[in-house]
Amino acid sequence: MTPAYARLAETHGLEPIDGFRPGQAGKGRHEQWLFRSGVRGKGTLVSARSGALINEQPLMTLELEVDVPGHAPRRVRRRLIISDFAAHLMHPGLVLPVYGDPRDPDDILVVW
Repeated sequence: MTPAYARLAETHGLEPIDGFRPGQAGKGRHEQWLFRSGVRGKGTLVSARSGALINEQPLMTLELEVDVPGHAPRRVRRRLIISDFAAHLMHPGLVLPVYGDPRDPDDILVVW
């Protein structure tokens, strides 16, 4: 569980159930807020690994060097479902836009 999700779950009293997070709607609203109100930065892909498929889309683990203005550069790891057409583009050195919460350096949205 990511630190951002842990805070969201704690705030709303949510617990993951069998891989499904009942707070997905809340998570979606939070991601929309980050996209609209967060500080835009960049994430340089360090590594990308694919494991399981979810609805025939790869679940990938992305490791990024993230640089968001106002926060110290940091390395983060995110597990994301990436569409088939984008999965083959995930190679080290790729720069992706990220949005960070101005108050919380661990709260990062990766936009692919």
